[in-house]
Amino acid sequence: MQQISPPLRIALIAIVLLGAVWFVALRPKPDTSAEAPLPAAPGVAGLNRAVAKADVAAATASKAAAAEQATGADATPAPAGAQATKSTKVTRTPGATKVTKTTTVKPAAKPAKAVNPAAPLLAALKRGQVVVLLFRNSSSDSDSVATLVRSIGKRKKVVARVVRIKDVGRYQTFTAQSPVAQAPTTMIIGPRKRAKVIVGFTSVGELSQAVADVRRAGAAKS
Repeated sequence: MQQISPPLRIALIAIVLLGAVWFVALRPKPDTSAEAPLPAAPGVAGLNRAVAKADVAAATASKAAAAEQATGADATPAPAGAQATKSTKVTRTPGATKVTKTTTVKPAAKPAKAVNPAAPLLAALKRGQVVVLLFRNSSSDSDSVATLVRSIGKRKKVVARVVRIKDVGRYQTFTAQSPVAQAPTTMIIGPRKRAKVIVGFTSVGELSQAVADVRRAGAAKS
């Protein structure tokens, strides 16, 4: 030891002291945190319940979609003109929901029967009245005759009707035996369908005479 120079001895002593300090104070301690169990995260139980509810909802939606597809595939087409009404029934059971759809087909309403415009005139003839039927167009002669026919229609036991010449086909009951080809044309029909036809312009006197003639002709045959 005496052979070692003082500076070297001082350096060796310093190294020894440094090693001692390192073992006592500076030596890294073993990491025990990895071995310790992690604390449970807050809200884990609530998250588990939410996940379970989400699974149930997904299963319910899947079953509902399958039921709807099955109903649509088996549906029978409704007849033409029919009205279909749908109703949905939901049955809830623990853990599942059952959706049932039913379709009710209502029969189409029957079309209304076409109204015969000549029917009221035929009824008037059966009651013993005289029918004055004018087929007109937009001419001034038709306007004048229409005014006369309406005035005649105010008389007792006379029924007047003014129609467009384009609707002559709807009065075939009266025109089948006496076709109407131009306007104005006035038909005076009495009991037992005795008729007189005036083509073109007419007067109140001629109309009054025609009404009297068909009435007498019908009375003579009764």
